[in-house]
Amino acid sequence: MKLILILAFFIPALCLSQAYIPILDEDNLWSVRFRSDFGYWHGSYFVQGKEEINGNIYHIVYRDNEETNCRWREQNGVLYFLDNTNTE
Repeated sequence: MKLILILAFFIPALCLSQAYIPILDEDNLWSVRFRSDFGYWHGSYFVQGKEEINGNIYHIVYRDNEETNCRWREQNGVLYFLDNTNTE
């Protein structure tokens, strides 16, 4: 009986998995809504173009169609953020 319950729990979890989708695909667009004491702010983010910094390739992040100083890179499913001092 315990085996049946264990199989009933794990089989659906294995069957419903999906393929990994890279976060930093240039076709992706993120919409963000932020609430503060002053009201709501809504913006959109996307990546376009690449830049080499410290031997790594970073994607250039845009917010509301304007380039930001934010740089991201993705390695083995982990997202790395580069700050203004060029450290991760």
